Amino acid sequence: MGERPKENTIYFIDDTQASALAHYSWYSRIATANTTPLTENTKYNLLDYRYSQNRNELLNLDDPAYAIKISDGKITGWIVSKSVDYDTRETLKKENAAASAAKYQANKEKEQTKLADAYIAKNPTKNKFREYFIKGTVTYGMDIDDVKISWGGIDNFDVFNEISAGYYQAGIGKPIPYKYAYFRNGIVENWQSIN
Repeated sequence: MGERPKENTIYFIDDTQASALAHYSWYSRIATANTTPLTENTKYNLLDYRYSQNRNELLNLDDPAYAIKISDGKITGWIVSKSVDYDTRETLKKENAAASAAKYQANKEKEQTKLADAYIAKNPTKNKFREYFIKGTVTYGMDIDDVKISWGGIDNFDVFNEISAGYYQAGIGKPIPYKYAYFRNGIVENWQSIN
């Protein structure tokens, strides 16, 4: 069956093996894993966790355990713990969600930067809108093509309606648009986002 993982020990295993670290019946799979001791006075960041109830009615076993992914910026590995309190778990979920959102935003801004720079190279007078293009936002004075670039380089709007002579509403999002820009004679006069 293999030994139970030691506490205060970092296991260098992959994420798919992390459940084995927290699950008694799978210990043999990680018994030969490379390890290093958990050191005091080192700040570790929580990255992820796996949970196992380890319930066995025949042995009257009801022993929850966690495999917790940590990093000190130099090494990353998994440790075993008897408990991760509720607040820590909730914080970890929020931190993971925030990290995912930040990563998504960074990638989006990177794509928008490439798009903006290519557009500005062909239209140098549009450089004044560069920061808006990168952030994906709209401002006064933009024309229809500028808004398309700011909204991800779209080819067409999902909605384009003439509200009155020379006044148009453009929107993106299906089935219901979540962003609108309003143009008077082809120039942005107003905009709105719907959450």
